Amino acid sequence: MLKVYSKKDLEIQPEQLTSLKATITETPEIERRKSSRWINLKLEEYPKFNFKISGIRFHAANSSAIVAEIKAFDQIELDILKDTYDKKISQTKDLTFIDKTVNYNQITVNGLRKEGKSYLRLENINKEQKDDSTGYGFWILFTAGIGITLSGIYLITRKKPATNPSRRP
Repeated sequence: MLKVYSKKDLEIQPEQLTSLKATITETPEIERRKSSRWINLKLEEYPKFNFKISGIRFHAANSSAIVAEIKAFDQIELDILKDTYDKKISQTKDLTFIDKTVNYNQITVNGLRKEGKSYLRLENINKEQKDDSTGYGFWILFTAGIGITLSGIYLITRKKPATNPSRRP
C-alpha cells in the first residue's frame, strides 16, 4: 500500500506526555453517534474540560473495563500532551487560532490508569496508529483512478458528430 506520509511522524513519544492525577466526577459511559464511539471523562480538578478517548485511542483502550471499573469519585491518572497542558491548563503557552476555536474544551487522553491498572497505554495507541494503514494517500489515488476511468469511458462512448459526405471542398 502506498503511503504519502510516514506513520512514524504520527507516533507519540513518552517525553511528549505529562501526567495528571484527578478525581472523576461522573461514571464514564461509551457514547455513540453513527459509527463513532468515545468516552468522555469529567474531572473535578479541571471542570472546564472534557477529557476524551476517541478514534484510534478508543480502539487502543480497554473501553469495556473503563466503563465497568471506573466510577464517579475514583482517583485516576491520565496522560495528555505537554503542549496541550501548557496551552490549556497551565496557560504558559499562547493558544493558536485553531486551539481557540476548534474543540477548546476538549483534551485528548493518551494514557489512563487507576490504582496501578492501565486502561489505555501509549504503546497500544502507537500500534493502533501503525495498523491504521488506510492513509490519505490511498484515498487520493483511489479518487484519481476513478476520475480517470470515468473520463475514459465518457470519451469512448460519446457520439461523434456526423460528417456530411456531400460537402467536399
